[in-house]
Amino acid sequence: GMPSAHHPTPRGPRAGQFGHFVRVAVDGPAHSAQRASPEGDSASGLDRLTSMPASPELFADLIDDAAVFPPGNAPLEVALRRHQDHRRAGHAPAIGPLLVPASASQELIELLEGDSVTEPLGVGVIGRPGTDPALVADAVDRLHRSDRVRLVGAELGWLPDWRDLGLSVPLALEVARDVRSGQGEQLADIAAGGSVPVLAKFRTGATATWPWPDETE
Repeated sequence: GMPSAHHPTPRGPRAGQFGHFVRVAVDGPAHSAQRASPEGDSASGLDRLTSMPASPELFADLIDDAAVFPPGNAPLEVALRRHQDHRRAGHAPAIGPLLVPASASQELIELLEGDSVTEPLGVGVIGRPGTDPALVADAVDRLHRSDRVRLVGAELGWLPDWRDLGLSVPLALEVARDVRSGQGEQLADIAAGGSVPVLAKFRTGATATWPWPDETE
């Protein structure tokens, strides 16, 4: 998800880590988690762990809405309408920001000016690697000045002078996928930090030669 100064990334065991899966029910007044295992339901430490109520905070802003990006490729007007529907649904607390290409920032503002929802919209600005960083900076500045937007972060490909862009929102910087292309140096640079919260993004989608990262990667 988008980096955020308000919602740090949770740390701890993940589902499936112990050879079981955890089923979490969040559609009733009492949140609960239940263990399921092919070996049966014998008592164990995991049984006790997963019988504890699931905290709603665990799911807060969990899902970034990337409807305008592949594979959905929804028009921004459609994505915005559906996002507002999500915000009114029972699962609203789990919905994070609407992710918008930097090139669509002005279109988003115009759509919001004609929208009946007056609450500021949580938005993340996305600039894929290769996007002109000046375009990302311009989008951040434009959205910051809109009272219809609550800008939560921006994403762009790592570049040596990213600190000089003067971006005033939390950042996700996409690093090279191949270790031979400077990935280690980029990670070290990001680890050194900046004036805003920053994290590294690893792209794990398909490449021209392989549909997913292999074990070595």
